[in-house]
Amino acid sequence: VSCCVTFSRCGMDHKLDDVMRFRHTLVRLMSLCHGSALEEIKDTESDSIETIDVAGLDRRTLKLLHECKEIYSFNRVELLLHLSQGLITKAHDDGVMTIAPPILSRVYQTLSRGFVNLLNAKKICDTRFPFPYAQLISILLLTYVFLTPFTISTLYKSKLPVAILTFFANYGVFSLNFIAGELENPFGNDDNDLPLNHFQSEMNNSLLMLLHTHSDHIAGISQGCVTDFEVLVQAKMEGDEAMESGERTDDSKSVGAAINSAIESKKSIISRQSISAL
Repeated sequence: VSCCVTFSRCGMDHKLDDVMRFRHTLVRLMSLCHGSALEEIKDTESDSIETIDVAGLDRRTLKLLHECKEIYSFNRVELLLHLSQGLITKAHDDGVMTIAPPILSRVYQTLSRGFVNLLNAKKICDTRFPFPYAQLISILLLTYVFLTPFTISTLYKSKLPVAILTFFANYGVFSLNFIAGELENPFGNDDNDLPLNHFQSEMNNSLLMLLHTHSDHIAGISQGCVTDFEVLVQAKMEGDEAMESGERTDDSKSVGAAINSAIESKKSIISRQSISAL
């Protein structure tokens, strides 16, 4: 989606309305596609997946999405991918995206690779642990519970060590069985499962970023920017020495703090950055 937004930048001079319509439609389709993919792999239907303004799509598209799922039982993710590819192709034919076809083909490859990853995730959900194997494990665990105290009692005459060792032995094997059950399907609502709603929220935030007013901003350098290579190298070496000596300088800050400091003072050359602190 980011590539498509970038490719459509050249069309803003003569087809601004078409470019904005293309971007907003693509963002809504991809948010709906990502949410539909998560709905396919999640374990329960209780939690809802948030999407970006689905009502913003035209009624014909919404009716098509509804009929293909409810009447014809088509896969909604495949349909949304097809609609997205059709939208991108039409935008290229209409001159909304002025980019060479070989470069644009990378967009289709990325969409295809995303669908392949979804199929791999669905294999985890659809391929359950063999039922006879699970029943056999349960029977063996119960047998282990009854036989363990008798086996340990042949080694110890006192009741206390027998009870303690029996408890920890049974606790260990049952814990391994419960852990295996948790790993069987990581797309549920348990505390140890993957946060699917958080993934969708991050995806929506990334898509909304592409619709920001300044998403087409071209980065540059300021008039007072230091362009001398030797000065930059010297500043880096001084910063490395300060970090090795354990001294905390004004340049030791997170990325966000470094940006704020540069906006206010514009004095820092090398900023020690902690990516996770941004």
